[in-house]
Amino acid sequence: MMKKLLSRMHWVDTKYPVLLFLCSLLVALLCPAVIIHAAEGKGSDPQYIFYKGNTFYEEGNYEAAIREYSRLVDQGLESGHLYYNMGNSYFKSGELGRAILYYEKAKRLIPGDSDLRSNYTYAMSKISPGASAASALWYSKIFSLFNGFTVNGLSVAVSILYAFILLSVLAAIFFPSAKMHCRLSAIILLVIFLASASTLYHRVALLDSEAVILAAQADARFEPMENATTHFTLYEGAKVTVLQSRKGWMKIRRDDGKSGWVRTEYTEMI
Repeated sequence: MMKKLLSRMHWVDTKYPVLLFLCSLLVALLCPAVIIHAAEGKGSDPQYIFYKGNTFYEEGNYEAAIREYSRLVDQGLESGHLYYNMGNSYFKSGELGRAILYYEKAKRLIPGDSDLRSNYTYAMSKISPGASAASALWYSKIFSLFNGFTVNGLSVAVSILYAFILLSVLAAIFFPSAKMHCRLSAIILLVIFLASASTLYHRVALLDSEAVILAAQADARFEPMENATTHFTLYEGAKVTVLQSRKGWMKIRRDDGKSGWVRTEYTEMI
């Protein structure tokens, strides 16, 4: 019995280090693959990329920040804060046109952000004289009253206004004593409803029709030809509405209603 026990103990004593060595070897072989896989997974994580871009921005490495943020855009991700950070990075890099382009993209998602509004206004003030000299059409001022709303938010607001108009009309019918007040409320609500609904229609119509001038200077011509007469000149950062495209040219319209043809490479769609 003692001999058998000693033999068993001797077997454990000699085999355990061997098993431990084999396990250690297996772990050593697998660990690099696991670490590499984890690193690759972390490297493609949107939150990590966004954090990395922010770190580069804080360090003043704006080109690296833009590169990281662009990786997220290339993945098809969309975020108001992502576009806002890209706008800041491009502005710091001296690319005014692209800065305004991404501020415009951000405005569609987070229009109520105070930092965005401040930076956008400041960037617009840096556009060359003459770029913003054209006065906007009168109805653009009405649309600007709803600048704090996204398209989705404006859709909800229009629906709520419509519901309140119906309630006011019903109240005027069923409560004769409050008829005058209900009528007045319905008229006021109707005016706001028409203004907001018009703004919503205008916003939706322009979703895929707005662009920003990226070239330092772009001549808008009467015809889509290099030798055509220049109608007016646009400067980097100017926002325009695209009316049509033709073989490397875009027919655009600026805020005052004037239109002309510019080279496609001078612009980028918002």
